[in-house]
Amino acid sequence: MNLFLSILISTIFAAPNLQVHWNTQEKKELLVSALGEENFIKDCISQGLDAEYRFHVQLCRRRSMWYDGCKDTFRFKQSLRYDPISQKYLISGDWLDDKIPPQSTSTDTLAEASKSLATIDSV
Repeated sequence: MNLFLSILISTIFAAPNLQVHWNTQEKKELLVSALGEENFIKDCISQGLDAEYRFHVQLCRRRSMWYDGCKDTFRFKQSLRYDPISQKYLISGDWLDDKIPPQSTSTDTLAEASKSLATIDSV
């Protein structure tokens, strides 16, 4: 019970640092990363829990002397779990509210898996 409560409290108050960078020279795609939670992810996975990030992204264009032009909000969910049978870390990513099924990948190292968990490529 104490483990669950401590994880719940940590999750509620854990606010990772977000970084947004242009992914291409043409400035048509963004790379969004949540950094600074590697130890928290490692603790969750080592206790047998899944780790999950949910991103709510809204792209806006600033305009002078007019309202900012914003697109709809996009929601993206990334989850990470460890499969003890295959001894791999499974990462699943899904753009919510679309009809495309989730994309899944796997990796051998926790460092690579946590980096993949905390990154949305090509927004």
